[in-house]
Formats: sequence, structure tokens, C-alpha cells
Amino acid sequence: SHTNLVQLRLGGNSIGRSGCVALGNLIENPTSRLEDLRIDGNGIDDGCVDILTNALSRDNKLKKLALSQNEDITDVGWRSLSAVLRPPGCMALVEIDLSESGLDDEGAEAIANALAINKTLKILHLCYNEGIGPDGWLAFFDMMQNSESALEEINLSENVGIDDEAAVAMTYSFASLQHLKILRLDENRNIQVRGWQAIAYLVNRCQSTLVELDLSSNEIEDAAAAALSYALTNSPSLKVLNLQSNISIGTVGWRAFASFLQSSVVEDLKLSMNIMNDEALVALADAFATMRSLKYLSLAGLSPILSMNGCRALSAVLGEPNSALKAVKLYTNKIGDEGAVAFASVLEVSGNSTLEILDIQSNRIGAVGWQAFSQLICNETSIMDTYSSNHCLHHICQEHISNAPCELLSLLKLNRQGNKNEVARQKILRAHFYQKDINAQAFILMDLKVLPLAMAWMGKDYMG
Repeated sequence: SHTNLVQLRLGGNSIGRSGCVALGNLIENPTSRLEDLRIDGNGIDDGCVDILTNALSRDNKLKKLALSQNEDITDVGWRSLSAVLRPPGCMALVEIDLSESGLDDEGAEAIANALAINKTLKILHLCYNEGIGPDGWLAFFDMMQNSESALEEINLSENVGIDDEAAVAMTYSFASLQHLKILRLDENRNIQVRGWQAIAYLVNRCQSTLVELDLSSNEIEDAAAAALSYALTNSPSLKVLNLQSNISIGTVGWRAFASFLQSSVVEDLKLSMNIMNDEALVALADAFATMRSLKYLSLAGLSPILSMNGCRALSAVLGEPNSALKAVKLYTNKIGDEGAVAFASVLEVSGNSTLEILDIQSNRIGAVGWQAFSQLICNETSIMDTYSSNHCLHHICQEHISNAPCELLSLLKLNRQGNKNEVARQKILRAHFYQKDINAQAFILMDLKVLPLAMAWMGKDYMG
């Protein structure tokens, strides 16, 4: 029964007008509980939009609407949608996706007019709208200023029409937003220094609410990086920062970011696919070592290749006693055996018990490097060494495409179990009691009061 239907995804199904009539009837049916409707990539045209918006104007339940990849909608359809976004339209609507939808300057103006007075929409996706030019974006941002807006998340990825002038207008528009938490501006390569400096001002204005900032795949240079770093300093709420693929940032820019990171509360930091020399890496590593909140770090595919100085600096971060890192991605960095040994050795010596993922796939690691990780995961020197091995690290490479030994992959799989007592017991049994030459030396030297307890523990089945 449709009365129990809450989410409906019909992407890529070539829904025609008769289909939209049926959807409209469902939307305005008083018994319907539909809250999330996704009809992206369906060839929706102006007539379909009119049918749907008429239904939405009479419904007060639909919360999410995805119309992305419907490039047949013209200004007529956008004006119909604008009417629904304006009070007293569908005031339950909190998320709308108009990405890659054929929006042009006039369509963008119609949507902006509605956003200027809308007080309920929280999430707006406007990615990859090539039809909106610089003048269209300029007008869009000028019109949508709304201090009473509820917008919390704005996604403006891949919009070639956003240039410096539009970025400045965006800054003044978004600075009035009181609840902005997530801002995605990735792949807006026509924004240059002036635009990024303006965005830095916006970031500073929103620093008390901003939780996630995506600036990946842009043309950010050192001057802009410095401005952004200064704006982010002492930001009390920023948890996720994505700066991947910003190859125009040089050593000066990375050192500026390192200064900001030292006082940040960032938990997830993405810096992959960038150009960093040893000086930049050492500065960043010093900052990582002071970050007590950092849990996820991506540094994959760096250029030039990650040198031993870089490996030593980064591996030292994992040896910090207060490190909160759970996952570090270092794939495709050509660290080789020497780099692998550096990371494994630091993890072993420090007794790191928080890191679960160290992705070192595609790094030209051979037998020596893999052996270092085998030693880390299951040190077979003695029973106590095996017991004290690393039981937390469970992923270092993709099993189906890695040259890592099967035994190492098996040990990593064992580490995925939640009961670490059982993990340790299984490793001890494997290393010391499943072979012909059983090593009982540890039991011979054991205190007689402890011996029965140790034997009972070895024989216990924690898995039930």
C-alpha cells in the first residue's frame, strides 16, 4: 500500500506526463506518507513540473525533491517551481536537488527570488549547471540574500559560471545565513585569488556554524591559501575539510594551512592528489601531531613521490601517544619497502591501538615491507609478544589486487573481529600451537598460580 511508502526513487525511468499525473495524485493523497521523491534523469519538462508543483502546493508532507539531470525544463517550469518554494507553498520541503538540470540565467533568477523569502529549505544542490553564466550567478547571489533563511547545506560543485565577481556576490549573500553548516565549492576553477579571498571572509563569518567545507579540485594559490587559513584559525566547529587536488598550492600555502591546523578541531582531513615537497610535509606532519581530534587523514597520490623524509615525518604522527587517527590513506605514493618498514616499526614500538586503516595499496611494497607488517600484526617471537601484537589494524590494501602474502591478509581479517581477547588467543594458537614444534617454554617458566589461568584462557572459546 502507498500509505506506507516514505521514499520513492525513480531516477532514469523516462517518466512522461501520465507518470507525473500519477505521482501528483500520490503526493496530494491525504493518506500518503511520501517524504522523499527522486525523479532525476527522467526527461521531465515544463508540463510535468506544472503537474508536480500543483500537487506540491496542496501537500504539506514532501520533504525532499530531486529534479537533477532533467534538462528539458525551461524558464516556464522554473517559475512554477519557484512559486512552490515561496511561502505559502510546500513549506515541508527541506531539501531540493536541481543539479545538472539545464538551469540558465532566467531560471536561476526565478529560483533565487523564491529563496530570498523561503524560511524552511535547509539543503540546496545546484551542481554542474553550465547554463548559468557569470551574470546569472551574480544576479542569483544578489537576489537570494535572506537573513531568515534556514539553509544549512549548499552544494555548488562544478559551476563554470562562478567567477571572482560571482564569488564576491556569493560572500555577501551567504554571510547573512545564520545556520550554514556545509558548503561545497569543489571544481569551481574559474574562481581566482580575489574570489577565494572573498570566500575566506565568508568562512570567517560562518566559522561558528560551519562543520564541513569542500574546496577540492580548484585553482587555489598560496595567497588564497593563506587567506583561507587565517579565516579558519580558531574555528570552533569545522570537522571536515577537503583540499584534495589543489595543485597550485605551494610550500608557502601548505605551511599556512599547517599553522591553522595546529589549533583546529578538524576530524576528517582530505589532502590527496596534491603537490607537496618535504618542507610542506614536515610542516603538516608537525601540525597533525598536535591535533587531538583528527581521526581520518587522506594523503594519497602525492607529487612528487613521498620521500623517506616525508615517510618518517608522517609515521611519527602515528607514534604520538594521544593520536586519535583511525584511518590514514597513503595509497599510490611509491613508498616502497623502506617506507612500509618505517610505518610498521613506529606502530609496533608505540603500541598504537587506535589506527584501524592504513591504506598503502599500490606503493611498490615487496616481501621486506609486508614482513614488517606481519611482524606488527603477529609477532611470533614468544607467546607474550604475540599477545602484545597489534590487534586493531585491519586494512592496509585491497585483497584482490594486492601482492601482500595470504597469511598477512588472513591476520588482518582476523583483526576485524570485535573481541580482541579472542583475536589474541587465535593468533597465539596459530603461531605457537598449530605447528608440529609446539613452544611450551612460556608455560614452563610461568608462576604456578598463573599457569592454570593461562591454560584455561587458551582453551576458552570466546566465539561461543
